[in-house]
Amino acid sequence: MDTATLGIYGSDFVGMGLGVENTAGPDGKQAVAVRSDGDKTAFYHCRFSGYQDTLFAQEGRHYYSHCQIEGTTDFVFGHAAAVFYRCILVARPSPEPVYVAASGRASSAEATGFVFIRSDVKGSEPGTQANQQGRVYLARPWGMYARTVFIGSRMSGVVNAEGWAAWHGRPSSRSPFFAEYGSHGPGAAEGMRAAWAQPKVLRKDEVRKFWPGRFIRLHTWKNQTRIPC
Repeated sequence: MDTATLGIYGSDFVGMGLGVENTAGPDGKQAVAVRSDGDKTAFYHCRFSGYQDTLFAQEGRHYYSHCQIEGTTDFVFGHAAAVFYRCILVARPSPEPVYVAASGRASSAEATGFVFIRSDVKGSEPGTQANQQGRVYLARPWGMYARTVFIGSRMSGVVNAEGWAAWHGRPSSRSPFFAEYGSHGPGAAEGMRAAWAQPKVLRKDEVRKFWPGRFIRLHTWKNQTRIPC
């Protein structure tokens, strides 16, 4: 995990307008652009680019607003409780399937996981999107109790209808919580998601606990970040 271009190891970090890239290339090895280990960490209008493991949201509470994150394999991963608001998740061209998120949540008691709100999952360059159709998975379970939620997000045609992928073909060994609410776009295939993952379509009242104020208690520390939304 020491491949990061930018490492953040303290709490209360705020990044605005940052562009961070790991230039290691698509060789199948870890190439972290940003590693964040701090609590109450916020990023606004930032762009993180890499291939495998682009953003390592290691621990603590994180808030990403209007950011763009690009990669191929588990390009948002870690053990943090993180909310991504109006972010763009870009699947870069790859000969292998692309996995957006890999939550490392190891216990059902952990208040961690990844929540994507009003975000956009898409391919990279317009000319490559046809070759990426159905090759992108929203998440797979790195941790035994991985938790990943998409709320009101747009899924382009690159998203596979099954949505969720097993970890190295071992679905029975994991108990993930994968859920959606209000997904839309060509890749929003409600009713076709992978049955082994027991994917959940949230009710409106269930969405509340994943909103930033509840999930990461953003209202208690957002003012100090000075980010506008």
